[in-house]
Amino acid sequence: MDTAYYSRPIQQKLDKAPRRDPPSPRKEQAHPELRHPTTKQVENYKKEGVLDEAVPSLSPRDNSEPSLQRTEEGKPVDVTAEVSDDDPAAKFMKSFSILSAKTLGHLDQLEAALHDVEREVSETEQDLISGEMSVGKAKDDLAQVEARLDKLQFNGIDSVQTVDLHSGKEPAKAARKELVRQAEDLSARIDKIFKQIKEAEKTEHD
Repeated sequence: MDTAYYSRPIQQKLDKAPRRDPPSPRKEQAHPELRHPTTKQVENYKKEGVLDEAVPSLSPRDNSEPSLQRTEEGKPVDVTAEVSDDDPAAKFMKSFSILSAKTLGHLDQLEAALHDVEREVSETEQDLISGEMSVGKAKDDLAQVEARLDKLQFNGIDSVQTVDLHSGKEPAKAARKELVRQAEDLSARIDKIFKQIKEAEKTEHD
């Protein structure tokens, strides 16, 4: 401090006055557990004055995104897990392009629908033979099933295109060909049941 402008008595007092060092910046003491505290630890730190009230009550770990999601059944499933390479079906589908895989998946759905129609035909035939179903009811049910089969064959199976496919072209063509064969066999089976019903009705009238 420059004391040239002060009188001697004042300067002497200034010289004798204890000198104070400038205040050092406050050093923040980091608590060893403040890096990732739990919710309970945060509340305790607030009570002790270690943390200010403005500090969120949840730690970064509490706010982190869960690695698991819950399915409709409530079971946790790791959404980041990849399909196991040990699954033959998964490895089979991975070898095809998106378009080929989509076409093959559609053919699988058509096959399942065709099996449903076949099951209904078998049930109707068995109920008719056992006498649990009347002839009139069997005819009505078979007519509805036959209409569904025609729609499934002409609007579903026959509409599947394989021309633009590459990686899955041959499997798709083979699958479609097999579905056509099954649909034709099922249609012939329905026609046979109708003929049997007609012959039975004719015999009753005679």
